[in-house]
Amino acid sequence: MPEAEPVSWQTRERQDIPAALQLPTSNPRIPSASDAVTVRHEPGVGRFVVAARDVQPGEVIFTESPIISTTCDEHVENICLTCLRYTTSPLPCPTCSDVNFCSLACRQMALASFHKYECRLTHVFEQTGIKDLPLLLLSLRTITQQPLEYFVKNRDKFSCPDPKFGMEDKYISSDYSTLFNLCTHRSGINILTSRLLPNHCLQVLVREATRNKKQLDFGFLLNR
Repeated sequence: MPEAEPVSWQTRERQDIPAALQLPTSNPRIPSASDAVTVRHEPGVGRFVVAARDVQPGEVIFTESPIISTTCDEHVENICLTCLRYTTSPLPCPTCSDVNFCSLACRQMALASFHKYECRLTHVFEQTGIKDLPLLLLSLRTITQQPLEYFVKNRDKFSCPDPKFGMEDKYISSDYSTLFNLCTHRSGINILTSRLLPNHCLQVLVREATRNKKQLDFGFLLNR
């Protein structure tokens, strides 16, 4: 018999949500929310969520899987790098000894996407202190968990943020366009997160492109 396809951790997570914590109603514009909320936009404020009706105490209004996730270094020995579940019988990465997984399925998913890049950079995380900065790891994983061709094919989506993104079309939380159009409402930007880390991410992509003998232009990533 053919080997069954591994179930993604997002699917497993949704299947394990207790009935009491599932959305009671669906929102046609925001699939991860109930019909109790709606999104509005105001100049100078941006996008924000407001109640569309009375919300009952304890009512679930949002449920979604994170588009990007990572672990803090102090939990790396007991937490699965892919699904973030606690495990008493962790499976190590077959190449490095710095991360663990809860199952073969989670390990295969990681090795097929982000960890095939990050596995060779764990020593860099250690020496630079990036391992202690989850926000920087999240930024890096934004790049490493997608193949190179994805960013080249969708480069026009990431050219200029849209302040009214999701106001007319569906707001899909798993779409990278949604991530790109997040607003931080912060005026000051740290040089490390705005310049040094993007350069580091770019080098990861260029290295993979060179290894595969592909000549691809990733300069547009540094403009964001």
